[in-house]
Order: sequence, then C-alpha cells, then structure tokens
Amino acid sequence: MVEDLLKLQFNIIGVVTPRINLPTYSKDLTKVVTYKPEESLKIANLTIKDLDNLSTKDFSKLQLAVSLGDDPIVLYDFSKGMNRKDLNYFKIVFKRITKHNRKIILVSRDIDFLAMMCDHFVVYNNHIVYATDNIFDDRLYKYIDMPKIVSFIKYANSKGANLNETTDINELMKDIYRRLQ
Repeated sequence: MVEDLLKLQFNIIGVVTPRINLPTYSKDLTKVVTYKPEESLKIANLTIKDLDNLSTKDFSKLQLAVSLGDDPIVLYDFSKGMNRKDLNYFKIVFKRITKHNRKIILVSRDIDFLAMMCDHFVVYNNHIVYATDNIFDDRLYKYIDMPKIVSFIKYANSKGANLNETTDINELMKDIYRRLQ
C-alpha cells in the first residue's frame, strides 16, 4: 500500500480502506521507541512507563512515537480516543513534521478526522480506487461518507449561503458570522 501511495504528491494523505490492521508492539517501551526516545515520547505527548493496558488514546500516541524516525510516517486509526484538544495539537505537530519534507500517511475510516488533517485523500482497496486533493470533490463521495463540515457547507451553499470551502470549524464560524453582517 505505501509504495502505491508514495507515487502521489502529498504532505499528509488520508487513506480510507475497508480493513485496518493495527500494529502490535512488544511490552518493553525501550525496545519499541528507539528513535530519540525522550524526544519522541515528548512530541507524541505520551507519559507512560510501560505498555500494559494502554488506552486507545495512548496506543495512538505510541504509534506516533514509534514512527517518528520513519519516512513516511504511517499511522493507523490515529484519532481513536482523541479529543478535540489532542487532535488540534497533533495537527500542529503534523504540519511541523511536513515542513521538513517528510510525508505522513493516516489510515482511518474516520473521514471527519481525515478532512481536518489531510491535504490529499485516497480510497484504497488492494489498489488506489480514487485519489483527490480536494475534500469537496463530489466523486470522492461515491466511495465514502461525506464529512459533516463538508455536508453542512454544501447544503448551506445550495440554499444560497455562499460559504467558503473549509474544513476548519473556526473558519466556518467566522465565515457564517461575516455573512450575517
């Protein structure tokens, strides 16, 4: 899968696939996080000492800490267990990582999360079924569900609201407020 995706031009790509296999790790944290362990754990905002009984949120953060030395960084179901504050933090982290010419592949079925994080989107099922760099591309929604924010903007624009296409809720709120004045 990764080889197919690397042929595309992207910084952060969201991959929607019907089946996601989560990685497994040994129980020893020092053997799992090998690339600059202290820095990797700090960047991933992870404060665990052992790998027993990880929450889904900590497992997602562990995936990032383990993958920071890799290029591309591949994360599976990364948004699981995360709240809005965590996701905003990782959005900033991902943008900083991509400034150093590194690529991030986010494999998830959470299209709202992918819409918030990614600049390219791929539907993948043993091969690339469809790829686009525009979350507002109507052909994409033949294969996946539409993110709530995209659905709202498309509906509002069909009623004459003339809202800008954005995936940032704060920008959408500002745009709505501007239209009301």
